[in-house]
Amino acid sequence: KVEIESERHTGFWSSLNFWRLWGTATTMLLIVLTLFIGANRLQLLPRASADLVAILESQTSAPAWLVQVHSTARTLEVTTLAPQPRPPDRRFDFWLVPPQAGRDPILLGQLPASGGSELPLPKEAVSLLDNGMVLAVTLEPLMGTLSGESAGPVLYQGRLITP
Repeated sequence: KVEIESERHTGFWSSLNFWRLWGTATTMLLIVLTLFIGANRLQLLPRASADLVAILESQTSAPAWLVQVHSTARTLEVTTLAPQPRPPDRRFDFWLVPPQAGRDPILLGQLPASGGSELPLPKEAVSLLDNGMVLAVTLEPLMGTLSGESAGPVLYQGRLITP
């Protein structure tokens, strides 16, 4: 006499493979969500307020850029207030003008025609940044000058103030 055992079908709820797959998928989802939320929280952290600010204006007093100095981070945060037209073979150079006669301006970097950027603060400029200091923007050849000095006209300028 041969007995045939019937297979027990208890469904996938009782399947060990189902629960292993479910556990793995849930763990992966939690890891991805944790990384995503963590990365977004870092972006939402408030930035330290600026130590000094300046609005760079044209000679007709039209505001062009907002400059925020973050001394502890040693950065300059520059935001374009209105897109500035410039020829394709030119660039905007950003300068700190020391108050002492005979001192050369210090190049802080290049400014975007639109949008914003964060510029590292040059070491030689850190000790000079103070309330009332003049910042200037010149229009320079795209490849710069051989002397490293400004060759173009001053188009925009502003004074640093404490916010």
